[in-house]
Parts: sequence; structure tokens; C-alpha cells
Amino acid sequence: MLEPNDSFSYEFRVQVGRISSEKVIQNTAKVTSDNFREVSTNTTNTNAGITVPSLNVTKVSNIPEGEKVKAGDQIIVYIQ
Repeated sequence: MLEPNDSFSYEFRVQVGRISSEKVIQNTAKVTSDNFREVSTNTTNTNAGITVPSLNVTKVSNIPEGEKVKAGDQIIVYIQ
């Protein structure tokens, strides 16, 4: 329960499932209370876009260049 002059913020993330690039996503927030009429924010529109992830791949190994790898050698691949 909020007291007079108190404030409250709420942040959340959503993940959109399958969507086409022509789709428009609409979002409206509503506030309700037992002793207050419902209040809605303006509706925001976001055009969906299909994006390709950008990956950074790094390979690390202590095997000297030109040598053949042997069983048990360790090669680490970092993907960000």
C-alpha cells in the first residue's frame, strides 16, 4: 500500500515469441484501485523488426601454432 506522497516503480522485460516483421506491438498500462477509477496510459506502438544476433567468438588454446592437437588437449571457445 502506498502512503500519500509515496511513489513506486516497476520494471519488467518480456520476450516476444514468433512474430512477423510487419507486426505492430501495442502496449497500454492500466492502474486500478478499490477507491479510484481506472486510469490508462497512452498506448505505445512499436514496429516489430527481425534482427540477427551478433556473436563474438574467441578461441583460446595453449597449443603452439602448427602443432597437431592430441587427445586431452584443451581448446576453449567463448561465445558472447
